[in-house]
Amino acid sequence: MKALNRTSLSEANKSRLDAVCDSPVTVLQIGEGNFLRGFFDWMIQECRNQGTVA
Repeated sequence: MKALNRTSLSEANKSRLDAVCDSPVTVLQIGEGNFLRGFFDWMIQECRNQGTVA
């Protein structure tokens, strides 16, 4: 089985990972529950994919 780490990423994905890791924390999530965490995290990822959230 291939190990999942930074060396297994393509160059494009390495640059995306660097951008995400270097971005500041801009969201304060209050609440709990799997739905809230999953839905909210998905919406933040969609915004990042569209370039609307840094």
